[in-house]
Amino acid sequence: MKIISNIFFLILALLFASQSYAQSLNVGNCNGCTSSAKYSQAMNWASANIPNASNVKKLYHIIDFQNQNIVTYEVSRVARYVYHISPPGYVYQPMAIAVTTPSDVSAKTVELFNGIRNLKTSISDIVIPSHIIENAWEFSNCAYCANEVGDYIRANGQFDIFLTQLQGISRWLGITNDFLVDTYTVSLEDGGEIEIRLSLTETSVIVEVLRVKDADNNNVPLSATNLSGMQIMVRYNSPEVINHYLIKFGFILGDPDERGVVTIEECNRPGSPARPNIPSCN
Repeated sequence: MKIISNIFFLILALLFASQSYAQSLNVGNCNGCTSSAKYSQAMNWASANIPNASNVKKLYHIIDFQNQNIVTYEVSRVARYVYHISPPGYVYQPMAIAVTTPSDVSAKTVELFNGIRNLKTSISDIVIPSHIIENAWEFSNCAYCANEVGDYIRANGQFDIFLTQLQGISRWLGITNDFLVDTYTVSLEDGGEIEIRLSLTETSVIVEVLRVKDADNNNVPLSATNLSGMQIMVRYNSPEVINHYLIKFGFILGDPDERGVVTIEECNRPGSPARPNIPSCN
């Protein structure tokens, strides 16, 4: 019993030590920034976070997600005597000197970049099945489609493993999951693909649909108001399936039996007031 108790307290101690270490790290980030931009970022951080004392030095790390590297600066303030102020006196100015990144921080950053690559690969391998999204044209005026896609991605075993690993690494480094906000392309089983912006939190996957393309290379409008008069290519798609979604909004393929370029036209839905010179949706 005593051994189990000791192990329990050892685990707690390690957890608190990890949290304390993350809190002691000073980490910023950028995307493809130049060396001079990183230096300026370190100087700005020193100005905002180092007190007016010459004996305070801290390490500031900058993670470049685009170039997948990390640089570290030793930041401090240096007292300089300034004559042109009134009265003349000492002013503490920021200083940033590039130093070698500590090995544990460097190793954890490598884990971070590997984890991001693994997560992106796991997403690109996902195919949204037809029982989740039947057809690309289902996305027009769809309030549930993005959430259904997000839930399916979140339920993917490999994705969940890599996400959990990344969340642990980000906590160790003391950074948020904002770096995971990115655009991805996911395939649909029925053909076509969707381009999404994915945002991740500790408990959920938030999906914003940016673009939808069907099996015939047509861009599917996300708003039904943009359907009227569209000319689409029909080669592999089933016209009956497309019409199933178009009719809900009072539209239909001009010639449901025609293949090639077909125009989407307005139609009179059953039960709605008939409009002259408009064909029936049936």
